[in-house]
Amino acid sequence: MTAVLSVVGLAWFALTLLGRTPTRYEVPWAAYATAGWLVLNTVLLVAAIGRVRALRFAGERRASHRFETVLHGRIDGAPCEIHDLSLTGARIELAALPDLDTHLLAVPIDGGEVVLKTVSRSGRRSRGKTIARSGCGAGPTGTGVVRDAG
Repeated sequence: MTAVLSVVGLAWFALTLLGRTPTRYEVPWAAYATAGWLVLNTVLLVAAIGRVRALRFAGERRASHRFETVLHGRIDGAPCEIHDLSLTGARIELAALPDLDTHLLAVPIDGGEVVLKTVSRSGRRSRGKTIARSGCGAGPTGTGVVRDAG
């Protein structure tokens, strides 16, 4: 959004230079310096957005801080416990995980629930439970918040 607004600002600057807006620059060098600074910031912003979204750096997002939790929720309607939350996923314990590409994870929050579309990244059995690592960040897989029923 900021990048789009920056481009709009640069377009306004160009139109003002052409005399197409009611704005006039009394000190032109200050306007040129400001436009140059805006171009530099926009280039850096777009580069940063590209890096954050690049699949090449997904491992760094995966290595982000993990929060140990014990939340009770539902995945595809079955009760589960949600552990080890991070920016892009969680460790979920449940009786059995259906063989689906995507799952709906419902997390109760403040009397309502947030429903996330998740992708199972891995799963194993331990002590009679399935332990699944599930990704639920907004990204190229199209995952993210499905609905907030709160």
